[in-house]
Amino acid sequence: MQDSPENTPSVPVVQQPKRTGLATASMVLGIICIYCAVMLPWAALIYLPAYREDWLPAIILCLGLVPGLPAIILGYIARSRARRAPEQYGGAGFAKTGIVTGWVSIFLTLLMMIAVPCYIQAHRRPSEKGCVNHLRQIDAAKEEWARVNRKKPGDPVVDEEVNAYLKGSQRLPCPASGVYTYNAVGVKPTCSLGPVLGHTL
Repeated sequence: MQDSPENTPSVPVVQQPKRTGLATASMVLGIICIYCAVMLPWAALIYLPAYREDWLPAIILCLGLVPGLPAIILGYIARSRARRAPEQYGGAGFAKTGIVTGWVSIFLTLLMMIAVPCYIQAHRRPSEKGCVNHLRQIDAAKEEWARVNRKKPGDPVVDEEVNAYLKGSQRLPCPASGVYTYNAVGVKPTCSLGPVLGHTL
């Protein structure tokens, strides 16, 4: 005796998990690019040598766009797939988050490209003035040392002896971490950052 259709046990339908890889990747990249656009430019400003500060706009652009553009592209692809085939693809919310954070990071990147160089210029001028002032003091100390020791133009200078004529009787530091070279008698002292940052007499 065959079972009637009513008595035939139903086979449970196993749903395949929806694919959310692209959407998740978009969201993760979006979060990373927000961090890169906001935090890393200031870290680069701290650890980048003063004579390499002109590299900052390019560094900021790379930090913001490298993760930001993929986040936006993957987000749009993932959202489009979720709309066309919702039974196969999910993560529309993740994709939307990636798109939003990607665009926000690009906006922040453009903002940082303006803000960070302005910050550098605002802090470079005082350091330039301080360095030039130190060079003037060193030059005056050299002249006094040369007069006392009857040195002639072109004679070598003993830095330690010249330092005795400076305030505090010690070597003056460059505000931008440059290195001073006293040079010979009659030759202006120089700073290692002079050619780049304008720290010259």
